[in-house]
Amino acid sequence: MDALTELRTMLVVLGMVLVIMACVKSDRVRGWRASLYPSGEELPARRSSSRASSS
Repeated sequence: MDALTELRTMLVVLGMVLVIMACVKSDRVRGWRASLYPSGEELPARRSSSRASSS
């Protein structure tokens, strides 16, 4: 493969990884983290939309 084809392939793979990362739910991430590092600090909970109610 030439350099441009390799670059294009790497960018497509990177894009797919980023889309997958964006689709993973935060509670799944908390579960994975707790199973890998159970004594770690808790991750902050997702904030509700307090900005809309404060105005």
